[in-house]
Amino acid sequence: IVTHPQLSEYFLEKAKNINERDMVSANQEILRPDRINLLPNNEAVVIDYKTGLFNEANENQIHSYASALNEMGYHVTKRLLVYTNDTIEIKNV
Repeated sequence: IVTHPQLSEYFLEKAKNINERDMVSANQEILRPDRINLLPNNEAVVIDYKTGLFNEANENQIHSYASALNEMGYHVTKRLLVYTNDTIEIKNV
């Protein structure tokens, strides 16, 4: 994962990230994204790791993470679902 061409930039030493920390949405829902990379200008990338096949619940989950970050003043530029099966598959939702 850390050397994957679409993900490696998020694992550089200079990358600022938050891993598996609780955050609370405006409607008091507790959320815990796998990874948030913080970028300049209050931008953020949300990454969530999954096994199995893509399903809509995964997409809804990462959208809820992005919404909560938007409520906190961040501009989410990417929402990445990373499926870690036999091969690594990345879905930008």
